[in-house]
Amino acid sequence: MSDNRVFVPHYNVEFNYSKAAVFGEIDYGFTFDFSGDPTFDEQVKMKMRQFMSSFDAQTDYLLISGSPVMCMYALACAIERNDDPISVLRFDRDSRGYKEVLFDH
Repeated sequence: MSDNRVFVPHYNVEFNYSKAAVFGEIDYGFTFDFSGDPTFDEQVKMKMRQFMSSFDAQTDYLLISGSPVMCMYALACAIERNDDPISVLRFDRDSRGYKEVLFDH
């Protein structure tokens, strides 16, 4: 069994993420969007840091889905904790599956 994980920072109920499971166990972050309230934004940042705290760039993947701001928070957390390139998954409409893109920072 693989120790790889797929981090989905913002779960969208309209999407089926099952095809990402070939990359590892799927971990979901938020199921709600943020309101734009500055105090709420700080809570989201804190919770995203907690969610991403175990992300390991050598074994894990970040699946970009949902709110662009939530995804940027997640990517910022991954970069902050890892010197290695970040493996990002994006949906490919042609193959109807996910493809890896390395984000070398």
